[in-house]
Amino acid sequence: MKPVLEVTNLHKSYAALKVLKGLNFNVAEKETFAIIGPNGAGKTTLFKVLTGEVPCNVGQIKFRGTDITHQQAFRRVHSGFGRTFQVARVFPSLTVAENVIVAVEARLRAENVRSGKWYHWRPAAEVRDEALHLVADLGLANEAEREARYLSHGDKKRLEFAIMLGGRPSILMLDEPTAGMSPTERVAITDLIRRIKSERGVTVLMTEHDMDVIFNLSDRLMVMNYGEILAVGSPKEVRANKTVRDVYLGQEMAHA
Repeated sequence: MKPVLEVTNLHKSYAALKVLKGLNFNVAEKETFAIIGPNGAGKTTLFKVLTGEVPCNVGQIKFRGTDITHQQAFRRVHSGFGRTFQVARVFPSLTVAENVIVAVEARLRAENVRSGKWYHWRPAAEVRDEALHLVADLGLANEAEREARYLSHGDKKRLEFAIMLGGRPSILMLDEPTAGMSPTERVAITDLIRRIKSERGVTVLMTEHDMDVIFNLSDRLMVMNYGEILAVGSPKEVRANKTVRDVYLGQEMAHA
């Protein structure tokens, strides 16, 4: 079986600063693949390149066998990419339901499906029903008619997940999904990611600083440092890697 995502000799520089230095890795169907490393390792830049937010300088990215290296970000979304951000990106002046309706209608437009009038006037009943189902599934039913600006940090993250799922992605790109959360919220988001993966059969590629989250969710890890790959392997293999322990995990975390 071919990998879902294939990255070959990927380089990214900003002027003289080399951020990504010849990365090579694959992500398999339905696995949770985590990217970890110290601040400045290049994780967020890698996410931006993979999702089309910024172009690479050299290298190739294939998604399901198709070269998407120079594909625009919105076309990657249409092909199956979903993305969340370190700081949740929602439409603050829209209600929770309206945020998700926008995502559902964007997907239908990309698929050339018309379902009644577009949201310029009002959403079709089936569009609103799908959006409200996602809102409820993400635990936000009681907030459906509330403006997104008034949500808590954790609920904004949940809303961002609902917006992402409105596009029906096959690969979830999660950039620091538990950033800024309390321990209770981190556990809830970890459970949510696990449930979404199980119920929807999606592939997950994520970055995360919380090692409890990483080791609870990931099938494989890739460790980066200064734009290079230090190691790729199972959580057990990465814990046992001396270079990784010295550079990032430390002895205590490696034996946790």
